[in-house]
Amino acid sequence: MKKVTCRSLKILLACAIVIFSMKAASLSVFAYEDDYSAVTINTSAKSFFATKSYDSWEEKWYYNQYDTATFDVVVGGLNGKTLDSTNLDIDINRDAYAGYTIMGNNTTNGTCVVRIYVGRVPMSNAKITLTFGDDWYDDIIAKRYITVNCYGVNLSGGGNGYVIKGKTKQLKVSGYGGNVTWKSSKPKVVSVTSKGKIKALKEGSALITATLPDGTKLGYVANAVSNSRYKIIKKANYIGSHWKYSQSRRMSNGYYDCSSLVWKDYKAGGRKLVNGGYAPTAADIAKWCVKHKKIPKGKATTNFDKMVYKPGALIFGTGAKNGRYKGIYHVEMFTGYQFGGFYNGKAIINTLWGNRGVNYGYGYSNLVAQPF
Repeated sequence: MKKVTCRSLKILLACAIVIFSMKAASLSVFAYEDDYSAVTINTSAKSFFATKSYDSWEEKWYYNQYDTATFDVVVGGLNGKTLDSTNLDIDINRDAYAGYTIMGNNTTNGTCVVRIYVGRVPMSNAKITLTFGDDWYDDIIAKRYITVNCYGVNLSGGGNGYVIKGKTKQLKVSGYGGNVTWKSSKPKVVSVTSKGKIKALKEGSALITATLPDGTKLGYVANAVSNSRYKIIKKANYIGSHWKYSQSRRMSNGYYDCSSLVWKDYKAGGRKLVNGGYAPTAADIAKWCVKHKKIPKGKATTNFDKMVYKPGALIFGTGAKNGRYKGIYHVEMFTGYQFGGFYNGKAIINTLWGNRGVNYGYGYSNLVAQPF
Protein backbone atom coordinates (compact mmCIF):
# COMPACT_ATOMS: atom_id res chain seq x y z
CA MET A 1 0.00 0.00 0.00
CA LYS A 2 1.25 3.40 -0.91
CA LYS A 3 2.16 5.57 2.06
CA VAL A 4 0.13 8.77 2.45
CA THR A 5 2.40 11.66 3.32
CA CYS A 6 1.54 14.87 5.08
CA ARG A 7 2.14 16.69 1.83
CA SER A 8 -0.52 14.52 0.14
CA LEU A 9 -3.01 15.19 2.92
CA LYS A 10 -2.43 18.91 2.61
CA ILE A 11 -3.07 18.76 -1.15
CA LEU A 12 -6.31 16.76 -0.67
CA LEU A 13 -7.49 19.17 2.00
CA ALA A 14 -6.78 22.14 -0.25
CA CYS A 15 -8.74 20.56 -3.11
CA ALA A 16 -11.69 19.90 -0.82
CA ILE A 17 -11.67 23.52 0.34
CA VAL A 18 -11.61 24.75 -3.27
CA ILE A 19 -14.51 22.46 -4.28
CA PHE A 20 -16.56 23.53 -1.24
CA SER A 21 -15.86 27.20 -2.01
CA MET A 22 -16.94 26.77 -5.63
CA LYS A 23 -20.16 25.03 -4.57
CA ALA A 24 -20.93 27.78 -2.10
CA ALA A 25 -20.23 30.44 -4.73
CA SER A 26 -22.49 28.62 -7.17
CA LEU A 27 -25.30 28.49 -4.63
CA SER A 28 -24.90 32.17 -3.81
CA VAL A 29 -25.26 33.09 -7.50
CA PHE A 30 -28.01 30.75 -8.75
CA ALA A 31 -30.06 29.70 -5.72
CA TYR A 32 -32.47 32.13 -4.14
CA GLU A 33 -35.77 32.05 -2.30
CA ASP A 34 -39.03 33.98 -2.61
CA ASP A 35 -41.36 33.64 0.32
CA TYR A 36 -45.06 33.45 -0.64
CA SER A 37 -46.36 32.42 2.77
CA ALA A 38 -47.96 35.84 3.36
CA VAL A 39 -50.03 35.75 0.15
CA THR A 40 -53.77 36.38 0.54
CA ILE A 41 -56.77 36.20 -1.81
CA ASN A 42 -59.97 38.21 -1.44
CA THR A 43 -62.41 35.37 -2.17
CA SER A 44 -62.78 31.79 -1.01
CA ALA A 45 -66.00 30.72 -2.74
CA LYS A 46 -67.81 31.32 -6.04
CA SER A 47 -71.11 30.11 -7.47
CA PHE A 48 -72.42 30.31 -11.02
CA PHE A 49 -74.68 28.52 -13.50
CA ALA A 50 -74.13 26.04 -16.33
CA THR A 51 -76.38 25.90 -19.38
CA LYS A 52 -76.58 23.39 -22.21
CA SER A 53 -75.68 24.01 -25.84
CA TYR A 54 -76.70 21.97 -28.89
CA ASP A 55 -74.01 20.10 -30.80
CA SER A 56 -75.39 20.10 -34.35
CA TRP A 57 -72.75 17.56 -35.49
CA GLU A 58 -73.64 14.93 -32.90
CA GLU A 59 -77.23 16.22 -32.62
CA LYS A 60 -77.37 16.26 -28.84
CA TRP A 61 -77.45 18.72 -25.94
CA TYR A 62 -74.38 18.97 -23.73
CA TYR A 63 -72.73 21.18 -21.11
CA ASN A 64 -69.98 23.11 -22.84
CA GLN A 65 -67.11 23.55 -20.36
CA TYR A 66 -65.40 25.99 -22.71
CA ASP A 67 -68.28 28.34 -22.06
CA THR A 68 -66.50 29.79 -19.04
CA ALA A 69 -67.49 31.67 -15.94
CA THR A 70 -65.11 34.56 -15.29
CA PHE A 71 -64.25 36.31 -12.03
CA ASP A 72 -61.38 38.42 -10.68
CA VAL A 73 -59.32 37.61 -7.60
CA VAL A 74 -57.17 40.21 -5.83
CA VAL A 75 -53.95 38.65 -4.56
CA GLY A 76 -52.32 40.52 -1.68
CA GLY A 77 -49.22 40.15 0.50
CA LEU A 78 -46.80 39.94 -2.43
CA ASN A 79 -44.38 42.41 -0.76
CA GLY A 80 -42.81 43.72 -3.94
CA LYS A 81 -43.02 40.47 -5.91
CA THR A 82 -44.92 40.25 -9.20
CA LEU A 83 -46.94 37.32 -10.51
CA ASP A 84 -46.60 35.67 -13.92
CA SER A 85 -46.78 32.19 -15.41
CA THR A 86 -43.52 31.13 -13.69
CA ASN A 87 -44.77 31.61 -10.15
CA LEU A 88 -48.53 31.06 -10.37
CA ASP A 89 -50.29 27.83 -11.23
CA ILE A 90 -54.00 26.93 -11.16
CA ASP A 91 -55.73 23.59 -10.91
CA ILE A 92 -59.26 22.27 -10.29
CA ASN A 93 -60.17 18.88 -8.85
CA ARG A 94 -62.91 18.20 -11.41
CA ASP A 95 -63.09 17.27 -15.08
CA ALA A 96 -63.48 20.92 -16.00
CA TYR A 97 -61.42 23.66 -17.60
CA ALA A 98 -59.61 26.16 -15.35
CA GLY A 99 -57.27 28.94 -16.43
CA TYR A 100 -56.21 32.47 -15.64
CA THR A 101 -54.90 35.77 -16.98
CA ILE A 102 -52.74 38.25 -15.07
CA MET A 103 -54.62 41.53 -15.29
CA GLY A 104 -52.03 43.69 -13.54
CA ASN A 105 -49.39 43.80 -10.79
CA ASN A 106 -49.17 46.69 -8.33
CA THR A 107 -45.75 46.65 -6.63
CA THR A 108 -46.63 49.73 -4.58
CA ASN A 109 -49.25 48.00 -2.47
CA GLY A 110 -48.12 44.42 -3.13
CA THR A 111 -51.22 43.23 -4.99
CA CYS A 112 -52.09 41.59 -8.29
CA VAL A 113 -55.44 41.13 -10.04
CA VAL A 114 -55.87 37.62 -11.48
CA ARG A 115 -58.79 36.83 -13.80
CA ILE A 116 -59.91 33.24 -13.43
CA TYR A 117 -61.85 31.21 -16.02
CA VAL A 118 -63.79 28.09 -15.05
CA GLY A 119 -65.70 25.77 -17.37
CA ARG A 120 -69.46 25.90 -16.89
CA VAL A 121 -70.23 22.27 -16.05
CA PRO A 122 -72.38 21.20 -13.10
CA MET A 123 -70.19 20.58 -10.03
CA SER A 124 -70.62 20.78 -6.28
CA ASN A 125 -67.91 21.94 -3.83
CA ALA A 126 -65.17 21.78 -6.44
CA LYS A 127 -61.82 23.15 -5.33
CA ILE A 128 -59.63 25.52 -7.32
CA THR A 129 -56.04 25.52 -6.07
CA LEU A 130 -53.83 28.54 -6.64
CA THR A 131 -50.15 27.67 -6.15
CA PHE A 132 -47.76 30.57 -5.61
CA GLY A 133 -43.99 30.09 -6.09
CA ASP A 134 -41.86 27.49 -7.82
CA ASP A 135 -39.95 24.55 -6.31
CA TRP A 136 -37.36 24.86 -9.08
CA TYR A 137 -36.16 28.11 -7.53
CA ASP A 138 -36.46 26.84 -3.95
CA ASP A 139 -39.32 29.28 -3.28
CA ILE A 140 -41.39 28.98 -0.15
CA ILE A 141 -44.61 27.73 -1.71
CA ALA A 142 -48.10 28.85 -0.70
CA LYS A 143 -51.44 27.35 -1.74
CA ARG A 144 -54.77 29.14 -1.58
CA TYR A 145 -58.19 27.64 -2.33
CA ILE A 146 -61.50 28.71 -3.85
CA THR A 147 -64.59 26.53 -3.50
CA VAL A 148 -66.74 26.48 -6.64
CA ASN A 149 -70.36 25.44 -7.09
CA CYS A 150 -71.86 25.36 -10.57
CA TYR A 151 -75.59 24.73 -10.84
CA GLY A 152 -77.00 23.21 -14.02
CA VAL A 153 -80.03 25.16 -15.24
CA ASN A 154 -82.23 24.45 -18.24
CA LEU A 155 -85.23 25.92 -19.99
CA SER A 156 -88.15 23.59 -20.62
CA GLY A 157 -88.77 22.53 -24.19
CA GLY A 158 -85.32 21.38 -25.32
CA GLY A 159 -84.51 24.53 -27.28
CA ASN A 160 -87.61 24.78 -29.43
CA GLY A 161 -91.26 23.94 -29.82
CA TYR A 162 -94.41 24.65 -31.78
CA VAL A 163 -97.21 26.86 -30.51
CA ILE A 164 -100.52 26.96 -32.34
CA LYS A 165 -101.61 30.48 -33.27
CA GLY A 166 -103.76 31.90 -30.48
CA LYS A 167 -102.57 29.33 -27.94
CA THR A 168 -100.22 29.69 -24.96
CA LYS A 169 -97.44 27.65 -23.43
CA GLN A 170 -95.70 27.96 -20.06
CA LEU A 171 -91.90 27.95 -20.05
CA LYS A 172 -89.99 27.08 -16.87
CA VAL A 173 -86.37 27.27 -15.75
CA SER A 174 -85.30 24.08 -14.00
CA GLY A 175 -82.49 24.12 -11.43
CA TYR A 176 -83.24 27.67 -10.30
CA GLY A 177 -86.13 29.18 -8.37
CA GLY A 178 -85.29 32.88 -8.23
CA ASN A 179 -86.18 35.86 -10.38
CA VAL A 180 -86.01 35.53 -14.16
CA THR A 181 -86.26 38.26 -16.80
CA TRP A 182 -88.12 37.14 -19.91
CA LYS A 183 -87.89 38.66 -23.39
CA SER A 184 -89.15 37.89 -26.90
CA SER A 185 -87.13 38.83 -29.98
CA LYS A 186 -90.41 39.34 -31.89
CA PRO A 187 -93.12 40.31 -29.39
CA LYS A 188 -95.63 40.91 -32.19
CA VAL A 189 -95.23 37.29 -33.26
CA VAL A 190 -94.81 35.57 -29.89
CA SER A 191 -95.35 37.46 -26.63
CA VAL A 192 -94.03 36.43 -23.23
CA THR A 193 -95.16 37.47 -19.76
CA SER A 194 -92.97 38.22 -16.73
CA LYS A 195 -93.75 34.67 -15.56
CA GLY A 196 -92.59 32.98 -18.78
CA LYS A 197 -95.94 32.27 -20.42
CA ILE A 198 -95.73 32.64 -24.19
CA LYS A 199 -98.55 33.25 -26.66
CA ALA A 200 -98.52 32.80 -30.44
CA LEU A 201 -100.03 35.98 -31.89
CA LYS A 202 -99.34 35.21 -35.54
CA GLU A 203 -97.34 32.76 -37.61
CA GLY A 204 -93.58 33.11 -37.44
CA SER A 205 -90.72 32.31 -35.06
CA ALA A 206 -89.25 34.18 -32.11
CA LEU A 207 -86.38 33.65 -29.70
CA ILE A 208 -87.49 33.69 -26.07
CA THR A 209 -84.66 34.59 -23.68
CA ALA A 210 -84.66 33.92 -19.94
CA THR A 211 -81.98 35.93 -18.10
CA LEU A 212 -80.91 35.10 -14.53
CA PRO A 213 -79.72 37.79 -12.09
CA ASP A 214 -76.01 37.06 -12.74
CA GLY A 215 -76.50 37.55 -16.50
CA THR A 216 -76.74 33.86 -17.44
CA LYS A 217 -79.03 33.46 -20.44
CA LEU A 218 -81.16 30.55 -21.61
CA GLY A 219 -83.02 30.38 -24.90
CA TYR A 220 -86.02 28.78 -26.58
CA VAL A 221 -87.32 29.25 -30.11
CA ALA A 222 -91.12 29.37 -30.30
CA ASN A 223 -92.32 28.39 -33.77
CA ALA A 224 -95.82 29.86 -34.04
CA VAL A 225 -97.88 27.92 -36.59
CA SER A 226 -101.44 27.40 -37.75
CA ASN A 227 -103.18 24.07 -37.25
CA SER A 228 -102.70 23.31 -40.94
CA ARG A 229 -98.97 24.11 -40.87
CA TYR A 230 -98.48 22.01 -37.74
CA LYS A 231 -100.05 19.01 -39.50
CA ILE A 232 -97.65 19.51 -42.42
CA ILE A 233 -94.60 19.60 -40.12
CA LYS A 234 -95.80 16.65 -38.07
CA LYS A 235 -96.27 14.58 -41.24
CA ALA A 236 -92.81 15.53 -42.56
CA ASN A 237 -91.10 14.49 -39.33
CA TYR A 238 -93.02 11.22 -39.25
CA ILE A 239 -92.34 10.22 -42.86
CA GLY A 240 -88.66 11.14 -42.56
CA SER A 241 -88.18 8.90 -39.51
CA HIS A 242 -90.57 6.00 -40.27
CA TRP A 243 -91.05 5.49 -44.02
CA LYS A 244 -88.66 4.04 -46.63
CA TYR A 245 -87.13 5.82 -49.60
CA SER A 246 -88.14 4.45 -53.00
CA GLN A 247 -88.52 6.30 -56.29
CA SER A 248 -90.39 3.42 -57.88
CA ARG A 249 -92.93 3.25 -55.02
CA ARG A 250 -92.91 6.96 -54.19
CA MET A 251 -96.70 7.31 -54.22
CA SER A 252 -97.37 4.20 -52.10
CA ASN A 253 -98.12 4.39 -48.40
CA GLY A 254 -94.95 3.86 -46.37
CA TYR A 255 -92.63 5.05 -49.16
CA TYR A 256 -91.36 8.37 -50.46
CA ASP A 257 -88.83 10.23 -52.52
CA CYS A 258 -87.90 13.88 -51.96
CA SER A 259 -90.71 15.45 -53.98
CA SER A 260 -93.44 13.01 -52.98
CA LEU A 261 -92.49 13.54 -49.33
CA VAL A 262 -93.18 17.29 -49.42
CA TRP A 263 -96.28 16.75 -51.57
CA LYS A 264 -97.69 14.21 -49.06
CA ASP A 265 -96.84 16.56 -46.18
CA TYR A 266 -98.82 19.41 -47.71
CA LYS A 267 -101.70 17.09 -48.51
CA ALA A 268 -101.81 16.05 -44.81
CA GLY A 269 -102.26 19.73 -43.94
CA GLY A 270 -105.09 20.17 -46.43
CA ARG A 271 -102.91 22.11 -48.89
CA LYS A 272 -102.50 21.36 -52.59
CA LEU A 273 -98.92 21.56 -53.85
CA VAL A 274 -99.11 22.07 -57.65
CA ASN A 275 -101.88 19.47 -57.98
CA GLY A 276 -103.90 17.19 -55.76
CA GLY A 277 -103.68 13.92 -57.66
CA TYR A 278 -100.01 12.98 -58.14
CA ALA A 279 -96.71 14.28 -56.71
CA PRO A 280 -94.75 16.31 -59.31
CA THR A 281 -90.97 16.38 -59.58
CA ALA A 282 -88.88 18.75 -57.46
CA ALA A 283 -88.24 20.86 -60.59
CA ASP A 284 -91.96 21.18 -61.32
CA ILE A 285 -92.67 22.18 -57.71
CA ALA A 286 -90.01 24.90 -57.95
CA LYS A 287 -91.36 26.13 -61.29
CA TRP A 288 -94.86 26.35 -59.80
CA CYS A 289 -93.54 28.28 -56.75
CA VAL A 290 -91.71 30.78 -58.95
CA LYS A 291 -94.74 31.24 -61.22
CA HIS A 292 -97.02 31.90 -58.23
CA LYS A 293 -94.50 34.23 -56.56
CA LYS A 294 -93.82 32.00 -53.59
CA ILE A 295 -90.12 32.93 -53.34
CA PRO A 296 -89.43 35.33 -50.43
CA LYS A 297 -87.06 38.19 -51.20
CA GLY A 298 -83.53 38.26 -49.85
CA LYS A 299 -80.56 35.93 -49.52
CA ALA A 300 -81.46 32.52 -48.11
CA THR A 301 -78.81 32.46 -45.37
CA THR A 302 -79.82 35.95 -44.21
CA ASN A 303 -83.48 34.95 -44.13
CA PHE A 304 -82.64 31.89 -42.06
CA ASP A 305 -80.54 33.99 -39.65
CA LYS A 306 -83.41 36.42 -39.19
CA MET A 307 -85.99 33.62 -38.93
CA VAL A 308 -87.92 34.95 -41.93
CA TYR A 309 -88.93 31.56 -43.35
CA LYS A 310 -91.86 29.78 -41.77
CA PRO A 311 -91.86 26.03 -41.11
CA GLY A 312 -92.92 24.26 -44.28
CA ALA A 313 -90.62 26.27 -46.55
CA LEU A 314 -88.93 24.28 -49.34
CA ILE A 315 -85.29 24.45 -50.38
CA PHE A 316 -84.23 23.25 -53.83
CA GLY A 317 -80.94 21.83 -55.03
CA THR A 318 -80.07 23.54 -58.34
CA GLY A 319 -77.41 23.46 -61.02
CA ALA A 320 -77.46 19.88 -62.25
CA LYS A 321 -77.20 19.22 -65.99
CA ASN A 322 -80.42 17.23 -66.15
CA GLY A 323 -82.49 19.30 -68.58
CA ARG A 324 -84.98 20.25 -65.87
CA TYR A 325 -86.03 23.68 -64.64
CA LYS A 326 -82.94 25.43 -63.19
CA GLY A 327 -81.22 22.04 -63.14
CA ILE A 328 -83.17 21.15 -59.99
CA TYR A 329 -82.46 17.68 -58.64
CA HIS A 330 -83.71 17.78 -55.02
CA VAL A 331 -86.18 19.40 -52.63
CA GLU A 332 -86.20 19.34 -48.83
CA MET A 333 -88.67 20.68 -46.25
CA PHE A 334 -87.66 23.12 -43.53
CA THR A 335 -89.53 22.30 -40.30
CA GLY A 336 -88.54 25.06 -37.89
CA TYR A 337 -85.86 26.85 -35.88
CA GLN A 338 -84.09 25.65 -32.77
CA PHE A 339 -82.07 27.50 -30.15
CA GLY A 340 -78.51 26.13 -30.08
CA GLY A 341 -76.82 28.13 -27.32
CA PHE A 342 -75.12 31.49 -26.82
CA TYR A 343 -71.68 32.33 -28.18
CA ASN A 344 -70.05 35.63 -27.21
CA GLY A 345 -73.48 36.84 -26.13
CA LYS A 346 -75.12 36.06 -29.48
CA ALA A 347 -77.76 33.35 -29.86
CA ILE A 348 -77.01 30.43 -32.18
CA ILE A 349 -80.10 29.51 -34.19
CA ASN A 350 -80.23 26.07 -35.82
CA THR A 351 -82.46 25.00 -38.71
CA LEU A 352 -84.47 21.76 -38.62
CA TRP A 353 -85.44 19.58 -41.59
CA GLY A 354 -88.05 16.92 -42.21
CA ASN A 355 -85.72 14.27 -43.58
CA ARG A 356 -82.24 15.62 -42.84
CA GLY A 357 -79.98 16.49 -39.93
CA VAL A 358 -79.80 19.80 -38.11
CA ASN A 359 -78.65 22.74 -40.29
CA TYR A 360 -78.70 20.58 -43.45
CA GLY A 361 -80.09 23.25 -45.76
CA TYR A 362 -78.28 26.29 -44.37
CA GLY A 363 -76.16 27.63 -47.24
CA TYR A 364 -77.24 24.71 -49.44
CA SER A 365 -79.12 26.79 -52.00
CA ASN A 366 -80.49 30.27 -52.51
CA LEU A 367 -83.73 28.99 -54.02
CA VAL A 368 -86.15 28.73 -51.11
CA ALA A 369 -89.90 28.77 -51.55
CA GLN A 370 -92.73 29.46 -49.10
CA PRO A 371 -95.73 27.71 -50.72
CA PHE A 372 -98.07 29.22 -48.13
